[in-house]
Amino acid sequence: MPSLPSSDDLSSSLDSPPDTGRGSLAAATNWSDLIPPRSPTSVRRRGASAFVPAALHGIITHYVETQWRFRLVEPARQLRLKEDLGLDSLTMAEIVLSVEDLLQITLSEEQWSHLQTLGEFLEYVERAARERPARVA
Repeated sequence: MPSLPSSDDLSSSLDSPPDTGRGSLAAATNWSDLIPPRSPTSVRRRGASAFVPAALHGIITHYVETQWRFRLVEPARQLRLKEDLGLDSLTMAEIVLSVEDLLQITLSEEQWSHLQTLGEFLEYVERAARERPARVA
């Protein structure tokens, strides 16, 4: 029977995002290539930009109508937010509020409202998360 990890092992594993060797958003071809094994609480606490793709996938999937979700199984960066995913401006505002709350960042409506594709939106959020100052616990 394998032994359980010690509390020191568990706490040290939360200190930094895992090195999954899976690459960045720009190089990703599949959402599963980007998902680090962490909880939303550690994303909120750490604000790590490495968690952005996984967080966005969950949030966007939640808001996309059921009939369009098949497009998010292996999403293309060229997917248009309105035409391909059916996301109107009110739904995008809800997505932005969820992203801001989870990642503890602020997204400018002036900037995100002009984004047309999934790739543009993901890059914008990833950049905002990287530029966010580190929080002191």
